[in-house]
Amino acid sequence: MIEQKDDKPWYKYGLLWLVIALPASAVIAGITTVFIAAHKPDSLVVDDYYKDGLAINEVKDKDRRAKALGLVARIEFSGEQVRLFLQGDEPDQVTLKLIHPTLAEQDQELNLQAVSTGLYLGEGLKPMMPVSWKIRLEDMNDSWRIEDRYNPESGTALEFSAS
Repeated sequence: MIEQKDDKPWYKYGLLWLVIALPASAVIAGITTVFIAAHKPDSLVVDDYYKDGLAINEVKDKDRRAKALGLVARIEFSGEQVRLFLQGDEPDQVTLKLIHPTLAEQDQELNLQAVSTGLYLGEGLKPMMPVSWKIRLEDMNDSWRIEDRYNPESGTALEFSAS
């Protein structure tokens, strides 16, 4: 019987590298997952969910008040400028909130000033991603609010009313 001597060093065996690569890739994937979880926390989680749950009746009252006033709004977006036409109430100033569906750091809030009866203007709008944004319009006294959805790809204007 002839005995063959194998003089190759250990690192020249391909099967050995396969055995090493599988657990190594699992370790790298685990470290990457921990890094992503630590540096990009989920913005959808509310810290004080109990307090938010108790405030739901106040929110419903604001919606009912808006409906009772018969509020109708038309918002036009043009670059950094926002133009609002509001029927049903005439406060001196209103707040427009643009709420991103998943990324809280993309949310925007603009104060719109009355320039004439039913016309409000605001500046400082940042570019919006093409997703379904929640649009919330509130008066400065926090007595009413109206909401709707808006996707920038659907056009530069949105008309909505209290529901």
